[in-house]
Amino acid sequence: WNSNDTLFAYWIGTNDMLIIDHTKYKKRINETIDSIVDTLFETLEGVYESGGRNFLFLNLQALDEMPNFNDTDKNDIKKSYLRFNDRLYKNSLNFYGLHNDTNVIIYNIKDEFQYIINNYQKYNFLIHNDTYNSLKSQYPDIEDYIWTDNLHATSKANKIFAKDI
Repeated sequence: WNSNDTLFAYWIGTNDMLIIDHTKYKKRINETIDSIVDTLFETLEGVYESGGRNFLFLNLQALDEMPNFNDTDKNDIKKSYLRFNDRLYKNSLNFYGLHNDTNVIIYNIKDEFQYIINNYQKYNFLIHNDTYNSLKSQYPDIEDYIWTDNLHATSKANKIFAKDI
């Protein structure tokens, strides 16, 4: 690889925001989220020093709007992913400010998911608010779905994101 034609892409945080015990760690949740994002950017310093110059970050989708989301801490989850995204934006700007010979791109997967869900028929999806794993006995074609399970998009949906990027 070389620094001119290599893209380093990062999509982290979804599992982190969903598995944090928001009740147990309520007083330290913001500090924990900031630490996750800050650790990513500390790692990027090493990638930069090794020649990495092109970085793509995907923000977090609306975790509280994922199919079959039934967490009782819905508001806490929403606050968490919004904080994560805000910290990602701030750290990206700071990273670029320190290294203006880089390309730093944030892809808004949150809004893109919402667009696809709202316009699911345009993309020839039949099911936009449930998962393949939940309904496959009734609708066995995975290409009909946006979601494979409660957390992962189908290959078809991911191809839409890839093309958009």
